[in-house]
Amino acid sequence: MAYKGMSLRAKRKRQQKIVFWFLTIALSVGLIGSSVMWSAGDGGTKTPDNKNQQQSYNPEQELNELEKSAKSSPQDVDVLGKLALAYEQNNMPEQALRTYEKIVAIDPKNIEAATFLMKKYYYAGGYDEAEKYAKQLLALEPDNQDVHYFYGFILADGKKNYRAGIAQLEECVRLAKTGPDVQVYKETIKDWQSKLEQKQQ
Repeated sequence: MAYKGMSLRAKRKRQQKIVFWFLTIALSVGLIGSSVMWSAGDGGTKTPDNKNQQQSYNPEQELNELEKSAKSSPQDVDVLGKLALAYEQNNMPEQALRTYEKIVAIDPKNIEAATFLMKKYYYAGGYDEAEKYAKQLLALEPDNQDVHYFYGFILADGKKNYRAGIAQLEECVRLAKTGPDVQVYKETIKDWQSKLEQKQQ
């Protein structure tokens, strides 16, 4: 995949970006929930409110409830987003993918869902679909540096269109101007230029 031919520094940088993107997607649409456990102190006064506060988390039950909510409110993007995450947590990637596609169909400007789909299709080898979502994202946010970066890998590493991939990373350099990311971009561009020259021989 995209790690082949990359320097150790570039690999680590890319891994950090991907982890950050996943967290950003989840946080942006309110998909990360938290379960707070309370218990009364041994010397505390028992009341009807705190008697049975400690509850166990049941992912299967939550999934069933979210599916019911999505069925009754099929246009509710927030519910669909939570359902998609629940599918992910329950190791149901195909259902998660289809649910994110429903979100984008309802809300074409949903950056988080489109970003998720772009990455998922790329890693699954669905480069045409990944490119479709990359273009959709750039139409919404032309200066989104992270999308340009990922789109570069879709084109160069995925579709072997090194020239087009280089153009995307050159745009990343232009947007970043300075900083450690610029060196990562330039190293990757150099690697793809070498591969382009070999391809043309």
